[in-house]
Parts: sequence; C-alpha cells; structure tokens
Amino acid sequence: MNTGKFIDDIHTIACEEVNVILEKAEKEVSDIIQDAKRKGTVIEEIHRDEAEKIIETQKVTALFNVRSEVKKNSNLEKCNMFDSCFETALNQLREIRKQEGYYVIFKKLLREALEELDEPNPIIHIDARDATVCKDVLRELVVQCNIQSDIESIGGLCVSSSDEKITVLNTIESRVERARELLKQEIFGVLYGS
Repeated sequence: MNTGKFIDDIHTIACEEVNVILEKAEKEVSDIIQDAKRKGTVIEEIHRDEAEKIIETQKVTALFNVRSEVKKNSNLEKCNMFDSCFETALNQLREIRKQEGYYVIFKKLLREALEELDEPNPIIHIDARDATVCKDVLRELVVQCNIQSDIESIGGLCVSSSDEKITVLNTIESRVERARELLKQEIFGVLYGS
C-alpha cells in the first residue's frame, strides 16, 4: 500500500468536500443578500453582516471538520502500518524452528532467561515442539532443570523459579512485543514527524 498516495487521496477528497461546502455556503449567502435587498438598505446591511458571520463560521467549522477527518484517517493508516510491520515479522518468524540456526537462538534465549532469573532449580516451560532442542541445549550447558511442555509459542521459552512466583518470558512473541514497545516511540516519532 502506498501511504503517500493514500494521504494524497484523502487530501484531494477533503479539498473537494471543502469546495462543495463553500459553494453551498456561497449560494446561501447569495440568497440571503437578495432577500435583504428587497427589504431595504438598513435591513440589507444587517442581514449581510449576519450572513457573512454565518458563512465564516460555517467555513471555519467545515475546514476544521475536514482537516480533523483527514488527520484521523492518516493517523489510523499510520497505526495500521505499525501493526502490520509487527504482524509481518511474527508471520515470518512462525517457521523459525525449521531454520538451521534455531538451536543457537534457543540456546541464547535459554541462557538469557536463566541468567535473568538467577534462581536454583528453575522450571523451563516450552512448547512441546522444542522438547528435543531444549534437552540438547541443557546437556550442552550442563544445566539441570525441570522441563514442562506447557506453553504454545512460535519459539523460545519461559523460565520460572521452582515455586513459580517469578517467571521470565523469553519466547519469540514476548521478544517481538518488547521490541514493539521499545520501538513504538521512535517509529511514531518518524511517522508523525515529532
């Protein structure tokens, strides 16, 4: 989707709506002026002033409404783009287990989670599809842990203390969500020009 074209289209539509509103307002003014001319000079001046004020108010209101709608649509599109980026990333990561480097990734995720938890006898919560790789990594790291295949994830794991009061999430999804939150301010700064 071409965001620039989308924003240009919204701007073009907004300009057309403003022109229609302005044409309608000008016709109303013309009608009011004709009526005022029939009633006399004094009344004409009073009506003309009132009509101009009404037109100006309508014009300002119409412009404000159109600009607000354009801004709202633009902001919505930017939010959709932001969400789409992370959805695309998650969709691409759904096949991570099939990649040759998944063993190394899993080992890094496990090591980080164990270091962050820093508790004796941790419990490793994994997706059942990671049982073999988890056992191999634990053997390589020479770590004794209780393994529970009780989560579903794209990849990665959670590690908890033996009493399960403390849990470290280190799944692919949790990492993408943390990245999303960390990058949100920076990305929206670029999207919104701040």
